[in-house]
Amino acid sequence: MQEAGEWCSIAEASRRLGISRQGVQDRLRRRKMECREDNRGNRQVLVPALAEQGTAVSASKVLAPPRPTGTDLAAAIAAAIAAVQEGHGAEVAAIRAEHHRELARERRRTELAEAMLELELTRPLSILERIVGHRIPQGQPA
Repeated sequence: MQEAGEWCSIAEASRRLGISRQGVQDRLRRRKMECREDNRGNRQVLVPALAEQGTAVSASKVLAPPRPTGTDLAAAIAAAIAAVQEGHGAEVAAIRAEHHRELARERRRTELAEAMLELELTRPLSILERIVGHRIPQGQPA
């Protein structure tokens, strides 16, 4: 989302905003202002329209959105919390669904392993019974 304004050099932006070049570069590093490279590879800064009109507005007011206070602040915090919870709610639901699928797979694998183990445990008795020639009751040594 691009604001209305004009692209200019860092030096020109610092002049228009009434701040140092370092101040402009600090704002670029903190992503408080937009920048791009021109065709020659020089960085250009988007100076908001209010700063271009020569109004006596400080750079911090031009660059920073107004802070909510009082009831607006409480509403803004509640909205932010709801947005985070809603976003995490979908993420948690997806993770929970994947865990349920994984748990179902593991239960099927466990049931199959138990069935195979039961089969393997009964197999030696049947082989021994064939060798001895009669049925050996379970629980008694052969």
